[in-house]
Amino acid sequence: TASSVAELIDIPASTDIYIRTLDPDTTFRNDLVSVRNLSGEVRYGVIQFDLSSVMGLVTNVELILDEIGSAQTVTDANFPLVSAAYAIGTSDNVPNLLSMTWNTYEATYEGQEAGVFATLGAYNLPANGTTSANRSTFANAADRRFIQSILDSSGSNVLTLVLKAVNAE
Repeated sequence: TASSVAELIDIPASTDIYIRTLDPDTTFRNDLVSVRNLSGEVRYGVIQFDLSSVMGLVTNVELILDEIGSAQTVTDANFPLVSAAYAIGTSDNVPNLLSMTWNTYEATYEGQEAGVFATLGAYNLPANGTTSANRSTFANAADRRFIQSILDSSGSNVLTLVLKAVNAE
């Protein structure tokens, strides 16, 4: 018999980088994802998820941001984060994050994102100072439908999220 209980699947990021205006030809990998919009510097966090392990109907999606405090020598913790999440690429045209820079993002994706999420990745966090914290956002019905469309399409089932600060901090 079929089970009506939804299965919980933990999908860690397969690749994560950040890109920034001050080094427009550099990809920041093996570092923390950094999102900010400070005077003179903008950083986008770009994160890919392989959704091929997800089967059936998407009923809930939670994005967990592991926020590191300044006690871990990270300066981003000293600034608030107000962000929105955008989707780029498609399952048939997955962006190569290892070669993405600010300049390539601007030329290829800026203003042409496949969609903006209403609630997933929409953070409004105060500066957390020295304290580490996990912060979650959840997908609303429209966000889940968009993710479902990625799963239902033929292709690689990869979701690429871009976290952008929505205002100067």
